[in-house]
Amino acid sequence: MSVCQLATGLLAMQTIDRSFRVTVAQAWNSLPTNVTASTSLPSFKRQLKTFFYQIFPITLNCILVFVYRVLEAYATLISTFYYYYKQTILQQQYRAMISDDLGT
Repeated sequence: MSVCQLATGLLAMQTIDRSFRVTVAQAWNSLPTNVTASTSLPSFKRQLKTFFYQIFPITLNCILVFVYRVLEAYATLISTFYYYYKQTILQQQYRAMISDDLGT
């Protein structure tokens, strides 16, 4: 075990294996040494962000693309509803105008 790793102890039961203490120790031990050996909090945060970006760039990009497409679809839906709403109002106004002209 490296100097920067946490002890997980012997795991006899599945319940213990899923405990917070064990899960945190396993997650910490899975980090690279340059992250866990950071000497300051800002350095640790920077190294951790770099590590996560190296692991998840495609995932983050996919999430951003998905969110963009959902927002784009939502905007299209709203504009379509607005268009039909506007058409309905114009048709009602036109019918009212025609009925006023016929009634006069």
